[in-house]
Amino acid sequence: MLIAAVIAGAGCSHGFPGTPNSIIQVNLKNATYTQLANLSAFLADNPVINPNPPDFEPDGTFYSLVSLGDRLYTVEPNHREIDQISTADGSVNRVMDISETYGHIVPTALADHNAWYFGNLFEFPIHQGECRSTWESEE
Repeated sequence: MLIAAVIAGAGCSHGFPGTPNSIIQVNLKNATYTQLANLSAFLADNPVINPNPPDFEPDGTFYSLVSLGDRLYTVEPNHREIDQISTADGSVNRVMDISETYGHIVPTALADHNAWYFGNLFEFPIHQGECRSTWESEE
């Protein structure tokens, strides 16, 4: 069984230049971990369509980690994207560029329930019913 976690407060922009934001595989027997995917590098190589320069975080601030089959999913609120990580080889792919579709919202939570749902912060003032988001997965 794969035990995975997301490292979200690392990278040069958070004061840890030698430690990238990552998906890690945790070994509970010997209290160690190995990097499965380098999320900081993925962000640098794959910019979103509409970054927000005044609030840009180069290494990201990943939230939520959902496991579904042989894939992991995480949401990045600063760049506004949802990414998929293969547990087989650690490859990272963008599932959704939220910046392109929804503009400046801040996705922070992710759930699968026969479709994918993400919760988000929205621009102020917030009006009831505006902060609902979903997309259909290929699962």
